[in-house]
Parts: sequence; C-alpha cells; structure tokens
Amino acid sequence: RQCDGDADDQSQDGIFPFDTSNIQTTLLAGQTNVTTYYYDENDNFIGNELPNPFETYSQIIKIVVENNTDQECSDETTLEFIVDDSPEIFEVIFDSQCDDGISGTDGLSEFDTSNITNILLGPNQNIDDFNIVYSYIDENGNSLTSNQLPNPFNSITQTVVVTVSNKLNELCINNLEIDFVVDPLPIVEENIIIVEQCDDDENNDGITLFNLTEYQELFSENYQNETFEYFRDSNLT
Repeated sequence: RQCDGDADDQSQDGIFPFDTSNIQTTLLAGQTNVTTYYYDENDNFIGNELPNPFETYSQIIKIVVENNTDQECSDETTLEFIVDDSPEIFEVIFDSQCDDGISGTDGLSEFDTSNITNILLGPNQNIDDFNIVYSYIDENGNSLTSNQLPNPFNSITQTVVVTVSNKLNELCINNLEIDFVVDPLPIVEENIIIVEQCDDDENNDGITLFNLTEYQELFSENYQNETFEYFRDSNLT
C-alpha cells in the first residue's frame, strides 16, 4: 500500500512504482524447479516475474506457481496493490491587516477564515475524504490544534501549519503553512505638542517658517518608519 504522489515524480495520477524486488523470494520461500506466472486483474499475462519497479494503479493480480514436471502441478495466490490518494493542497494567502484589537496595541487582528478550507482543498476534492488539522496560537497565547480555525480568527502575527491526511490511509499526508500578519498601529503622543521659534526674519511680522519634519520625533517614537500628513483643521479636510 502506497500513497499516490509519494514517488519522486510527485504526480497525482493514481499510479505508483512499487518495489517488487523481494516478492519472488517471498512467494517461493526456497522452492526450486518451478515457474511463476503473473496476471493482471484482467487476466492479461504480465510475465514470469514482476517488473521492478512495477508501475500500477490499485489492482489485485493473480500469481500461478507451477512445477516443472510433466504433471505441471500448480497453485495460485493473489497480490493486492493499493494506491491511496494523497491530498492536494493549494496556497492560501491572507493580506496583512492592521492591529484592530481593543487596545490598538495588543498585536491582534480579526481575520475572516470562513472560506479557508474550500481554498485549501480546491474545487475537486471532497472534504469528507480527508482529515484536516490546524496548529495555531490563540488570542490568549495557547498552542492549539483543531479541524478548523475560529471565524473570525483573532490572531497575532503567526504562521499556522495545516496538515491534511487521507482518512483511508493517514500516511498519505500533505502540509501547508499559512501566514497571518498583523501590522502595528502608530503610537502617537496624546498630549498637545508645542513647537516654538523666534521670528527671525527682517520684517518681525510674527510669521516664520516651521519645518515640521524636524519635530516628528516628538509625535511618535517610531517616526522613522512612519508617514505623516498635516491638516489645518480638526476635520482633516
């Protein structure tokens, strides 16, 4: 029994190249002076030994062992090859969001995860055929696993790991990482900021030139990574 897609070709064609190097030895268990015959599920002759590797889909083949005597005494058995479907998973991308938590500085933002499983599996896979496990950190800092993410997903910046496995064969597995990014809000000085300069032109008219970029470090500690806009009125018109 093998998983489709586990071969080096990473294909999803329902065919797997099985290693048959030990089948003949196991079948005969030391018997000599016999001939073996292998037939596929449609009774087509494959050969006196199986090719190695034997590329096949899921099927039950027939094996006949015959004495090399005039009587041609024989016995037969079957050998089953099973190729289980490996889950295909598709990239899930979330745009970064601003910190929208209660405090505005808690690093949390609510992501809409209502369609995440549909995107993950795509249109041609049935969710009932697979086990899905999300590994993530919740808003309280606890590491959790669940078959679905909360919606809305109140998350810090983190990478969620998704594991998808075939219910019929849990060795047929695929993993994906999904990034959730929360951008911090600017933290600005809430007190009134006063900047003063001397009227230093010749007119002494009470008007002088202010370069507000020189004062940005008073507005915010992270001013070098922020963009400022200035308005003349409180309505920001």
